[in-house]
Amino acid sequence: MESTLGIAVSAPPADEVELRRLRALSFLSILDTQPEPVFDTLVQSAATLCGAPMAMLSFLGAQREWVKSQTGLAGLRELPRAASLCERVLQGPGVVEIPDVRQDARSAESGLAQAGLHIGFYAGAPLVLPGGETVGCLCVLDRSPRVLEPAQREALAALARVAVASLLDRARHLADGDRRHHWLYEATPALLHSIDGEGRIIEVSDAWLAHLGYERSEVVGRKSSEFLTPASQARARDEVLPAFFRSGRCDDIEYEFVRKDGRVVDMLLSATLERDDAGQPLRSLAVLQDITERKRLAAELQRTLGDLNAIIDNVPATLGYWDRNGVTRLANREFQASVGLPVRQIVGQRLQDIFDVVDPVAYGVMAPYIARVLEGQRQEFELAMLTTSGLRQLRVTLVPDQSVQAGQVSGFYGLGYDITGRKALELRLSDSEMRYRALFDHLDHGFALHEIIVGSDGRARGYKVLAMNAVYAELLGVSRGEALGRGSTELAPDLDGTREGWIQRFGEVALKGLAYRGEHQLGGGERWLEVVAYQPTAGQFALLVQDISARKAAEALVQRQQERLTHALDEKETLLKEVYHRVKNNLQVVQSLLALQRRSVPDGPARAALDDSVQRVRAIALVHEKLYQSGSLASVSLPEYTRDLLFQIGEVACQRHIAVRADIEVAHAGLDGAIPFGLLVAELVGNAYKHGFRGRKEGEVHVVLRPGPGGAELSVSDDGVGLPEGFEIDGPSRTTSKMGLQLAASLARQLGGELQVHSEHGTRFSAVLKRL
Repeated sequence: MESTLGIAVSAPPADEVELRRLRALSFLSILDTQPEPVFDTLVQSAATLCGAPMAMLSFLGAQREWVKSQTGLAGLRELPRAASLCERVLQGPGVVEIPDVRQDARSAESGLAQAGLHIGFYAGAPLVLPGGETVGCLCVLDRSPRVLEPAQREALAALARVAVASLLDRARHLADGDRRHHWLYEATPALLHSIDGEGRIIEVSDAWLAHLGYERSEVVGRKSSEFLTPASQARARDEVLPAFFRSGRCDDIEYEFVRKDGRVVDMLLSATLERDDAGQPLRSLAVLQDITERKRLAAELQRTLGDLNAIIDNVPATLGYWDRNGVTRLANREFQASVGLPVRQIVGQRLQDIFDVVDPVAYGVMAPYIARVLEGQRQEFELAMLTTSGLRQLRVTLVPDQSVQAGQVSGFYGLGYDITGRKALELRLSDSEMRYRALFDHLDHGFALHEIIVGSDGRARGYKVLAMNAVYAELLGVSRGEALGRGSTELAPDLDGTREGWIQRFGEVALKGLAYRGEHQLGGGERWLEVVAYQPTAGQFALLVQDISARKAAEALVQRQQERLTHALDEKETLLKEVYHRVKNNLQVVQSLLALQRRSVPDGPARAALDDSVQRVRAIALVHEKLYQSGSLASVSLPEYTRDLLFQIGEVACQRHIAVRADIEVAHAGLDGAIPFGLLVAELVGNAYKHGFRGRKEGEVHVVLRPGPGGAELSVSDDGVGLPEGFEIDGPSRTTSKMGLQLAASLARQLGGELQVHSEHGTRFSAVLKRL
């Protein structure tokens, strides 16, 4: 382009032109305003002068085309800017005319076309401000293709200039008040935005833009929800906005905003709603506060509190906090275990009330120390206390809580370490403390304290007894008075056959603190001891010894009984297999005898009865054969058993081309269920072979067994000739067929079912076998 002096200059960048245009549009304060007569008159005049049934005056925002006034467009208020016909007025001066919109490829995607308005002609005159910014257009539209007359085109451009003059005059009247308002709104250090009744941002502060990384041209005119995460959008739509429109305000609503760089920040939003004279939402003002760091610190604090609670609960000591009135506010897991109460029965209760149940005497000892700690003095003392695990000696520390205000005690912390074991070692040095000596002497385990003897090379050379209780002396068969000061290996020689090994093992306990636990047999005899060794202090080790001879003897006895039981079970299994094998052989002999007898009987009911008997014996023999062959003597594999049973039955039927198909979905059954099941299937399938295909040479029999809600569901069906009319299973008849079905019905009842018959497209027998 050229300057007015004829010097060539470069055109400003497109984004700078757009930003200047949007600023000019913002200066006009025209978007989302109410209808005004002057603009309605201009639009009606344009339609009349151009002979067009439709016209509108619109402004192009950052994301949308907003309609200030229109005629013939059925209340149209806005369109997406990306597909706007009026967008073309920004590309050049003068009136933009599209004679046939339908033939214009770019117009097919326009908002007017998408709205189904069937536009055929378009002409738009730009609204150009004195600074050269095109903020909108005045356009006319028609249903059919056409062109404007030169006079009409000039009139449309003139009306557009009148619209610009009206806009500027309107802006001058608003400038004095609104300009200062906009400047103050944008320059405030607070994060502010204002949205119209349809949720679009109309004003936004500079601090808001800087915080989220956007330019004003990227924000104004867009839906405020576009800057929220999907979860916050759903919350605003479903929860916040309905309540906001009812009450007119919302306070401290937590949203997740998305910065331009994609980072999510947590915001706290409070807003008020302004309504028009009709009570409809006009605009709202929202104040935002970034709470991302606060939430991070809160989460970090929560994690820290969780860690602290875990540490408190896992401290190997009783730990709690009590206020000035002695009411429990904190009690760790060890304290709960020591008093035998859950935390809900401890917190909120006075410490004295808790001790009155557990050990009233112990609280009387503690009372003076509690009084002094509430005066601000740290207290340390030893306390003998009855706990759920017996009488324990505690080292108690009470610390005053002066965290609220220096010099004023609001409560105290109490920490108690169990020093019962250590006090037991001091019994010999404190004859006056009879309570603890009794505890030491009445331990269930033998207990002794030893001192290691170290040679010049630093290795353990021996150890001597410093203390032992009566149980320990009894286990070793020595006198406590004679044992004290003597070498332990003299008292219990060859405890495991290697004196040197014991010296080095206990040396590692006393010198390195490596605890030891083991079971040992005395002198190869029947006496066994369980030995636990630990280091109470450097250079010493303590032994806890328990006689476990009875337990070891019981374990040996149990082991021998288990071996005898295993042997007996093996013999039983062998015997059962032999029984099943012999029963199968005997049944096969019976089967052979029946077959021989059958040869001498002529065809007729007697021979048919023998055939049925042979088949039944085969079914029973097959069960015993499967039990003999299986790894388990308790159950039979029903799919395998049914397959072999049907194969035996079908050896005769295959000559008639009758196929048999089985779907068995119940895996196993016991002997008492498998035999009646096999007999039932044999009766029903054999009956189908004999009578279901009378006069036919081919067909199919289908056996199905499936688990059901009431038990195993059995179905035996064929596609044969069906049953005679009026047939009943339990009806009177002397035929072998009817007797076989009656037997089948009895077998079904034995398995907890009732045999049903259906004659549709053949014959189907069914029953729910509850006991299979």
